[in-house]
Amino acid sequence: KFGFALDTSALEGSFFRIQLENDPDAEEENPVSPEFFDHYHATASERDQVTYTFWQRNTDELRDQVAFWTVSEESGGSQRGAQAHTPWSNDNIYFDTAGCCDPVQRLTDVSGVDDWMAWNHFAFVKDGEHKEIWVNGELLLDGDGYDPLPSDMIAHYIGNGVEENRDQPGLIDEFAIIAGAASEEQIKELASGSEIPSIFDNSNPGINLNAGKSLN
Repeated sequence: KFGFALDTSALEGSFFRIQLENDPDAEEENPVSPEFFDHYHATASERDQVTYTFWQRNTDELRDQVAFWTVSEESGGSQRGAQAHTPWSNDNIYFDTAGCCDPVQRLTDVSGVDDWMAWNHFAFVKDGEHKEIWVNGELLLDGDGYDPLPSDMIAHYIGNGVEENRDQPGLIDEFAIIAGAASEEQIKELASGSEIPSIFDNSNPGINLNAGKSLN
């Protein structure tokens, strides 16, 4: 979308994972300090606010695919601290937080996307008990009464998740996770093509994975 993108079609059943805590057995040092993640997750959990935003384009037919999966062991067997299907093979978009798949955890509706082979912008927002799904700058669905975010998020998967063979067959760009609830104005600006750093400031710490090349 903006010159480079993460090619999730190349995962072929594998995954792209960002570790959110130091792993003593890891072959490479964590590229982001644990202090940053402590700040990010403490902020998100204390506020009970998070925004996931990204562009996506499929290069193959729809399947049971995952856009992102934030791992939380306290969120039950599926470990869905936060997770989204964009979409499932039935053309429904799902947004799960703090587990799956009860009404206090899941927000879902038919996508309304006309062309999955084109670039589409998505934003998933949790603001306390309130959740929203935005597609191409328009509110698809919102709801209230959702459980709080977990406090033990330890990893993010992009274009896949904990379960095997859930890779998103295509491209993802300008992927970001923000410890705050984006406003309608901010989401519409992102969907119009604005870059993430122009929208969010240091009061809302987060992870910006730009084109699969850098972690800011």
